[in-house]
Amino acid sequence: MPESKKRKKDNNVEIKQKHFNPQESKAGKILIAVLALSMVLGIIVAAIFLMIQSLA
Repeated sequence: MPESKKRKKDNNVEIKQKHFNPQESKAGKILIAVLALSMVLGIIVAAIFLMIQSLA
């Protein structure tokens, strides 16, 4: 029977991820404003469309 060797322990090195906060940049603020505005306008258009359909 062959002699067993001790296994080496894995060196678990923590990888720190760099997070990006879009609110810190000017382009990120514009992007968030455009997305919020498009969501609100979409809800308004959908409500108007449903009102027209219910009256017809």
